[in-house]
Amino acid sequence: MFSNTSQQLAEKKLLLLYIFDKLGKPLTNTEITHFVLENDIMNYFMLHQFLVELQEAKFLMSREDGQAPSLYISQKGKDTLNYFINHIGSYLKERIDNLILDRASLPKNKPNILANYSQLEDGLYRVNLAITQDGNSLIDLKLKVDDIDRVREIQNKWLEEGHHLYHHILGLFTNK
Repeated sequence: MFSNTSQQLAEKKLLLLYIFDKLGKPLTNTEITHFVLENDIMNYFMLHQFLVELQEAKFLMSREDGQAPSLYISQKGKDTLNYFINHIGSYLKERIDNLILDRASLPKNKPNILANYSQLEDGLYRVNLAITQDGNSLIDLKLKVDDIDRVREIQNKWLEEGHHLYHHILGLFTNK
């Protein structure tokens, strides 16, 4: 179904490092997934396989700063990217640069709906659901879920309907 040479796979991993480097800030799983899928850079499964492999190799590092866990490019990742930067086609680099410029010019006040998960040691999953706007958290929910299919269902529903669900939750606590 998918046939990529090892050179093409390496180029896609380098491209991910390039994206993290150019964006210059930690990204949640949801943010990088949205950016990559929205711009048809690679498919979902390949993206997440590469994210895991890049973390295992210590090219990407994870941090949790009270919000959703996020990934950022490590010094090792930057060094590797700089060494192999010529293995990324100039068209791809230019395309990513333009996508990032276009993204930077968007208004900053649009709410950002985030949904990601992590597997816990006890076999359960922690699902993090959040909505942020202008760097402020509007809502941040953490749920424990016992089934990966339920995790995906929750994530998909939140990403599709998070804004409405947020207002519904607010309505539960207020008279509106």
